[in-house]
Amino acid sequence: MNKNSRHPKIDYWFWNEKTIKDKQYIKDIDIVSENSTFDLLFLTQRGNINFFDPELKPYLKEAVEYAHSKNIKIGIQVWPLGFFHEIPYDIEEPAALVTEYEGVFENGRVFIKAHGKNARRLEIMLPLKSEVIFAVAFKKTGDGFYDEATYKEITSLAEVKENHDDKEELEITINDSSLDGLNVYVMVAHYYKYHDLFGMGMENDFGCLIDSFSDIPFDGFGLDEFHNLSLTVPWEVTSFRERVYGKAFHTYYAEKTGDDLIKTMFEMRFCPEKCESIRMRAINKYFDIFRHSTIKVENFVESYARKTFGDDVFIGVHNTFHNHLQNDEMWSTCCNWWEIPRRYAQTDEKMCYPVGLGIAYNCAENIVYDMYYHKDENTFFEKAVRDARFNTRVHYHAINDGSEWGCDTGSKDFLQKVEKFEEKITLLNIFEPALPKAELLVVFGFPAVCNWYPDFDARNKHDLNGKLNIMDRVKELWERGYFNILAPSDAISDKRITIKDGEFDYKGHKFKKLLYLYPQYSQKEVSEFLESAAKTDCEVKIIGDYTHNFDGEKIEHSIGKEFFIDENADIPTLMKLEANKIENGCVLEDSSVVISDYDSVKNNDFCKYSFEDKGHCYEASFRGTFAIKTDEYGKIEKLVAGNFRHLKKDGEMLLSSDGKEDYINIDFEK
Repeated sequence: MNKNSRHPKIDYWFWNEKTIKDKQYIKDIDIVSENSTFDLLFLTQRGNINFFDPELKPYLKEAVEYAHSKNIKIGIQVWPLGFFHEIPYDIEEPAALVTEYEGVFENGRVFIKAHGKNARRLEIMLPLKSEVIFAVAFKKTGDGFYDEATYKEITSLAEVKENHDDKEELEITINDSSLDGLNVYVMVAHYYKYHDLFGMGMENDFGCLIDSFSDIPFDGFGLDEFHNLSLTVPWEVTSFRERVYGKAFHTYYAEKTGDDLIKTMFEMRFCPEKCESIRMRAINKYFDIFRHSTIKVENFVESYARKTFGDDVFIGVHNTFHNHLQNDEMWSTCCNWWEIPRRYAQTDEKMCYPVGLGIAYNCAENIVYDMYYHKDENTFFEKAVRDARFNTRVHYHAINDGSEWGCDTGSKDFLQKVEKFEEKITLLNIFEPALPKAELLVVFGFPAVCNWYPDFDARNKHDLNGKLNIMDRVKELWERGYFNILAPSDAISDKRITIKDGEFDYKGHKFKKLLYLYPQYSQKEVSEFLESAAKTDCEVKIIGDYTHNFDGEKIEHSIGKEFFIDENADIPTLMKLEANKIENGCVLEDSSVVISDYDSVKNNDFCKYSFEDKGHCYEASFRGTFAIKTDEYGKIEKLVAGNFRHLKKDGEMLLSSDGKEDYINIDFEK
């Protein structure tokens, strides 16, 4: 087995009641140690196990100490209280979902029966109470419009009858004979036993937990799919029209914007006749501040964990959840995938390469970890080899799995099989690869994702803009060999993406081609960037409407029509993109070439690949993985190859071997 590089090999580890019984965790560590080179195991609780339970601490401490004696590091991934286990105390700042209702005053009366709709895990995330937070009467003049002269707030007139058997339910009666014939709009907040992330409750919980572990030398600490209160899963929801709310969110919103959150939420639904900009602005502002929620807690946990366990602690795990920009992910994680503090980019469940590598541009390390589970072990192996050529590694899921999600990746049989593939992938880690070379930088506008208005046909079942083609587009380009990197408009707003020396610079990574998707409702920094981009000599194309700014005001920009292309345009042709020409491999940013081959490892055989590099034709024979870096004259600077047999350059033999050993030479000068 090859010696591990400094990049860890990671396996997820389910801890349940069986893990504790008779100290099964000691046996689990022995099996991993004796049959593989996995060197970082991330614990995660399952069953009735709760890492907040102080009685578990002796077992955790012994597991860490024993693993260290076997040169295996241990990280711990924790779920927030309120997710798998109920918060065991009363909370001051609970999170809420707001439902909305419309009616008409008849005979001086309106009656509404309100009920929560899309909160999930109610056996844990207990309903606490429901309350009317806003009620208004007006003459409705159209879908989403009202006569401003008739507007009257009537929240104080609402008479509420609670259902003590169902705290998600309210009966609301409003009596006022002077309002006969007017429409009424009511918002009801349903509070649940889960922290409003804009308060301090979640940070206090995690802070106390980290403090309780301070004498255990954990090597990693992670949040996994950390999100706001749990919602109905996307494949079961029919129409999500709630909004996330909370008293702490209300206060935070006022501090950041000077506006009232409840009024903004009303304006997300209604505006005076001929004042559409009010509604546009309200939707943009709500999401702009709401997206602070998860990143606020992620930043705290990262900072406090490093302070407690040391700066080298591995912070994880992935923040991707349901892996799409236009479903419940926006309401859950806020799609802050590019923002969360990580040294390694992390994704899950086959997230497309443009996203994972785009996240990597924000991280110190060039390796992307993708957490993955599957019931077919061969699918693991195929994915691991395929990912390797694009600087992506599998975060295996999970030891002690085998019934719920997939294989038991901690079994002796699995470990011995996967090790054949992992020992070849490790060669690429030792090579210390740069990120794959991508010709095209794709940036999408976050406001356009969140705001469908005024195109009602674009409003999808999660109240987002369902007409935008972002992730499917970049994935399709990648699969056709047109490598690209995806980034959000946030990266322009905070200067991670700039224009330097006539090129687009994404934290030191250079591009001459930019595709901007959906500039509608852009903020000032993005608008200025696009104006400047159009004045460069770079290839720039824009897809989508660009008629209003973030505040909903109509704009006149100076970007020529030639920069705007149709939604279904042939992007590779229009932008003169070159497809990847290396079978089962690619060129990296530093001009290295990486190739990975699954069949040769599976069949214990050799493969042969030919490729061009800097005007020379190379032929290599090896097993599993191969990576080479040459200088501008074709001189080899570093080379690794599994079971290396030979390397030819322009038909001339450069190096040869019997293929019995891996070849590692990462400094030819020495």
